[in-house]
Amino acid sequence: MKTFESWTEKKIGPLPSLAWLLIFIFTLIYIDISFVNHYLFRSYALDLGLYTKALWDYAHFQFNDSLVFRYHAVNLLSDHFDLYLMIFSPLVYIFGSYTLLIIQILAVIIGGIGVFKLTELYSKNNIVPLLSMLFFFSFFGVIHTISYDYHSNVVASMIIPWFFYFFKKEKFLISSLLIFAILIGKENMALFVFFICIGLMWDYRKQRKSLYFLAAYAVFSLIYFITIVGVIMPSFSNGDNYMGFKRYQALGNNFQEAFAYLITHPFETFKLLFINSLNNPDYNFLKTELHLSLLISGLMFLFFKPNYIFMLIPIYCQKMFSNDPVLWGISLQYNVEFVPIITSGIFIWFSSIHDLKKQKRMALIAVVLCIAVTKYTIINPITYLPLDKVNIFRKTHYIEKDFSVKEAYKLIKLIPKDAPVCACTLFVPHLATRDKIYTYPLIFDCEYLLLNRKSWTYSEDDYKLLDIIINKEPDKWAIVKEYDNLILLKRK
Repeated sequence: MKTFESWTEKKIGPLPSLAWLLIFIFTLIYIDISFVNHYLFRSYALDLGLYTKALWDYAHFQFNDSLVFRYHAVNLLSDHFDLYLMIFSPLVYIFGSYTLLIIQILAVIIGGIGVFKLTELYSKNNIVPLLSMLFFFSFFGVIHTISYDYHSNVVASMIIPWFFYFFKKEKFLISSLLIFAILIGKENMALFVFFICIGLMWDYRKQRKSLYFLAAYAVFSLIYFITIVGVIMPSFSNGDNYMGFKRYQALGNNFQEAFAYLITHPFETFKLLFINSLNNPDYNFLKTELHLSLLISGLMFLFFKPNYIFMLIPIYCQKMFSNDPVLWGISLQYNVEFVPIITSGIFIWFSSIHDLKKQKRMALIAVVLCIAVTKYTIINPITYLPLDKVNIFRKTHYIEKDFSVKEAYKLIKLIPKDAPVCACTLFVPHLATRDKIYTYPLIFDCEYLLLNRKSWTYSEDDYKLLDIIINKEPDKWAIVKEYDNLILLKRK
């Protein structure tokens, strides 16, 4: 009787079938996380509502003005220079509010396949590529990303393993196209690509042609970053500084101030990687939790491939230098860029081990540690997380909260498809495929108001405004229908 070992030692065997089985399982897991959250109104105006509205605008050949969440119209490209939304926009006609969620899941699956193919180039042990894919799919940075709406940097990050793969095969035309595809995903990806290319030079230090291409990619990425962030994005916001600097006030208000601070205060800058720079003690251990989670998940193996650690510098700095504690933790989409670099780096190193059994053993250890950390992050992390969104093993993941989901969809159906609407953040993504959609309390010229009377997103002033609308302005607003905490109003 043939053992599993004998099967996997063969180049042609059931391994592709096992890989596809793994893809199938994780696709179901990602759908379970993402689609259930969206269906149960656990997606938000920021970010799925905003980006779905952008899809609708681009599909109708108009720029997005980001009034979904702003009092004043500002081109969305001033926030993030994201060209993916333009490319994906026609799909909104087919998949509606689920469009970007589908794209994101497909992107992660494609990224996992890229890791598999990359590891195949390096390893002669056929089980190791499969383990690399399992590692990639189960990394907490991926799982938490899937649980929170859509972000184009996720799609861009999933291209990185394929860039490594084609560059290794010396397919330079394809590599160049992939570099460009990464750059247009989000402005921060350009700086990331610069560090990736510089770091990758060490692996190709004896291959002159490859070094030339990497140098060209690095220079182009840096120029692209400076141009986009320093010139193009400010032009979309009436000449104001790059809006992303609002999160980095500890460094300065612009590139010049930030660079000067980095040079003149190196020790203070280094401390920002580890300390809580805010006054709230609730954030004391967020950075520590992230460092440990990354180290145990696989980052510790990269000490044998330090050039891949170098690649992660801009992502680490982007997170830790920020004055927004959300970026410091393990949650949301802010750790997805770590995943392709850590996975690629450690499995390339594992593949360099001559003993094939040791290769497999090291890869298996990495997978076990990765899954263990992911389990921790979805069960009992220090970082505050809405665990119902990410833990599919909790009954509450599948249960509605605060209001009847069935009734909410009934109210949504009562709203004409072309009517201007203002809604609380939970409903905005489901109503975003229209010309005008606003997040309460941004009422503007809306004809319909769809609200949850008791929302955790409302401020005290929001509740006061709601009371005025319902009880003190009967001449302006008529109640169309209400159910428990839900209410739909129409402007008279």
